[in-house]
Amino acid sequence: MTLPALSGCVLSPKNVNDIQFKDPKFAQCIAQTGITELSKINELSCIDKQITHVDEIRYMSALTDLVLIDNELTEFDSIVQPNLRRLNLTLMSLNIHDGREHTRTEECIKA
Repeated sequence: MTLPALSGCVLSPKNVNDIQFKDPKFAQCIAQTGITELSKINELSCIDKQITHVDEIRYMSALTDLVLIDNELTEFDSIVQPNLRRLNLTLMSLNIHDGREHTRTEECIKA
């Protein structure tokens, strides 16, 4: 019996250690929480960590509150995390991808 080949099928990582982070400083912030299962991370605060990228939040399905104040971020795509309800961040230049135009550093709350 031959099984059909799967193409284009990518499984999401389950644990923090399964991810190759684009920014090691973001990985370090997550490691400091002591939570290893991505699905258990619902709040994350990474203040003044010199983080430049947080692309891996897309794997944190339970993430509802995220604080990224005083980092080196230049863009943020909140669309990749639909459960995010509270976002507090500072961007070096404003480029928030959530379908709205922003003119200053602000707290974004999705309803």
